[in-house]
Amino acid sequence: MKPARDWHHTTLGRTVLFLGGIRFAVPVLLLVAAALAWGTWIESTSEAANAARLVYGSWWFIALMALICLSLVLSVITRFPWRRKHIGFITVHASLVMLVVSAFVSFFTRVEGQIALSEGEQAAAFQLKERQIEILSHDAGQFLPEGVLSVDGVAAFEVAGVPVRIDERWANTTEEFRVTDDGANPLHAVEIRPAAGEPVWVGQSEASQPPQDLGGVYVRVLPVGESFAPAAAPLELTLLTQDGSRRSVPEAGTAIGESGWTVEAVEHFERATVTADGLAEREDGAPNPSVMVHLVHTDGSRERHIAFERFNDSIHKKTLAGESHSPYAVQFVGAPTYAPLITFERVDGVSRVTITGDVEPERFEQPANGAWQIDSAIVGMFEVAQEFTHARGGTSLVEAPGGDNTRPALVISYGEGEHTTTAILPWTQRVPLQFGDEVRMLRYGPVLHDLPFTIQLADFRKLDYPGTDNAMAYESDVNVTFDDADAAPTGTTISMNKPLEHEGWKVYQSGFLGSGISVFQVTRDPGLGPTYVACTALCIGILITFYSRSLSRGHPGMPAPFGATAHAATSDAATTNTGGARHAAAVRTALSAVSDPAGNGVCTGDVQDDTRSNADHGVAADPAPGPGDAVVHVRRSRRGAADRAHELV
Repeated sequence: MKPARDWHHTTLGRTVLFLGGIRFAVPVLLLVAAALAWGTWIESTSEAANAARLVYGSWWFIALMALICLSLVLSVITRFPWRRKHIGFITVHASLVMLVVSAFVSFFTRVEGQIALSEGEQAAAFQLKERQIEILSHDAGQFLPEGVLSVDGVAAFEVAGVPVRIDERWANTTEEFRVTDDGANPLHAVEIRPAAGEPVWVGQSEASQPPQDLGGVYVRVLPVGESFAPAAAPLELTLLTQDGSRRSVPEAGTAIGESGWTVEAVEHFERATVTADGLAEREDGAPNPSVMVHLVHTDGSRERHIAFERFNDSIHKKTLAGESHSPYAVQFVGAPTYAPLITFERVDGVSRVTITGDVEPERFEQPANGAWQIDSAIVGMFEVAQEFTHARGGTSLVEAPGGDNTRPALVISYGEGEHTTTAILPWTQRVPLQFGDEVRMLRYGPVLHDLPFTIQLADFRKLDYPGTDNAMAYESDVNVTFDDADAAPTGTTISMNKPLEHEGWKVYQSGFLGSGISVFQVTRDPGLGPTYVACTALCIGILITFYSRSLSRGHPGMPAPFGATAHAATSDAATTNTGGARHAAAVRTALSAVSDPAGNGVCTGDVQDDTRSNADHGVAADPAPGPGDAVVHVRRSRRGAADRAHELV
């Protein structure tokens, strides 16, 4: 606004006018808008905690909001001394300042976290979003807490005097199976990469064990030094008697000697699957050659025998009817055949591959280590990616994309120079690490915050939409024991729209895991109440500014009539401007000079004292005004008063 008070012309007044004016507020608002846009982009591309740390909680953003509050306060001070017409203006600006302050109170004092309970469990603390490293020392079989360190925004710290650096922060991890060639004992293993599909590791197996089935293609890895040998004899289906003798299974309808048993039926299966009635044939899937034999006795007793070619040491016998039991068992004898079969062997440092099927066997050889491709007419093309003779398998944590059940981790390095060691700290798991001559347990997990009460889950209920597994509603029956009371636990129900409230704490039903774990959201926000008050006051101030003529005089929403506002404005100005009296006297003198003796004035109507100085109206002081000047004074006086009445003050 322009200088309108005597103190506005002082050095302090000009400073207050600038800081409380639009020329200062607009650039600051543009900077705040740019900061908010940056914070929104960070939230959309990463975690909200990063936006809070880099933008909303930074010193420079707080300084910008402080400048906004300063401008709002000084814009009110520039109107001093205040009058009734300033009530709407002051209410709006005061509520905006209160809203900003309340937002920062919530930002720095709000506490929010989660509790996950299964039925019967209780908790007196909840997990915050902030993360920490808990350092524990081991003494006499117990883990003693030694310190807690928040890792949000921290890049390095010390444990037992050893520097520790956080190299990476993984949002999610998964376990990956890895094979290395550093085993203590010889173990032959090969990594195969089919033309279509994921690579797979195959470890060595004995000749008596079945090979690994890779989608209808069988793979056997022989121990180092052993050579491939084809099956000596084909399998034969036999009847094994109790005395150890064997005989071939006769055809259906043939009696088995003088035992009184007869072969009722013999069924062969290529892709057998086990059912309640014995075996059934599958249309697809891996081959599983099998035979099911039914025996019947002269007294009506019946038995069912099942034998699998590739599991010839397994005997299946079941009585279906009667009380007689045969002395027989059906079993395959001999080495089972697998087609097609890929056999890996490692002899004298040379890798060999033999592929057998319905045609002549194929043989391939690779004298040097390294990956090599095999183009087979029987099984097609595939790659031998790696081959180890002392294989050792194990799982390790690797970074993974985010999901519903995330397991974050920290990758740290500790020590100096050649003695630097890298370790992974999985979420909520203790990891023993050697720091010099001392061992410490490090646990990476959430920050825990105590509650003024203990909550125990008694029962969790979930109601689904009919015909679906989607939850329509869910609620939890809990028992609450307050720390400040000696009474028995209080039972209550927490649902989605019915939280538990106690001394500013609120416990909401936020979700569930599986069918028996209830998840609660715990919050405490001291700035929430003042925020509601500020929003209410802001709405009232806006209504006053636009719809109350007496409490917000000169507001832009409902302008007053020209004449009324002009007279009111000149009357108000007359009480504050010391130069107004002289100006009013000059106007009256001019009017008297141009009035006729009969009393017919040039200007009709009552003329109020105008309080603006000649300099304010752009009129030079003239001790002897002429008739034309009087009319100019009157017009300018009325126009200036009307303009002041419509200013937003």
